[in-house]
Amino acid sequence: MAFKKEADLLLFFVVPNIHDTSYRVWKECQVLKNRLLLSLLCIGALLYVAVPRLPVTEDGLAGWFGVAWLVLALMAVGGNIAAIMYLPKRNRVVRKAKLAEVKKVRLRQYQ
Repeated sequence: MAFKKEADLLLFFVVPNIHDTSYRVWKECQVLKNRLLLSLLCIGALLYVAVPRLPVTEDGLAGWFGVAWLVLALMAVGGNIAAIMYLPKRNRVVRKAKLAEVKKVRLRQYQ
């Protein structure tokens, strides 16, 4: 196994589970992404069923209800899409997990 830096060698021997930590963090992001995709799928199914039945063109309270329901459903879709777009990438998540482990090691050394 080739080490690029001395810090990598130190991390390999001092913190043997660093790769497990980064994998766990990455796995949590994958679970969140799957949950967001599932909620998008459910919202899509609700829209597919409800849009033909909503009384959007009627006057009065029924029309306002239909418009409000559509606006809230579209806001839910937008929120889920934004959350998916701003999920951290795997390299960034792994890098942050490694940095946190390095900080823990450094704190242990100073104590």
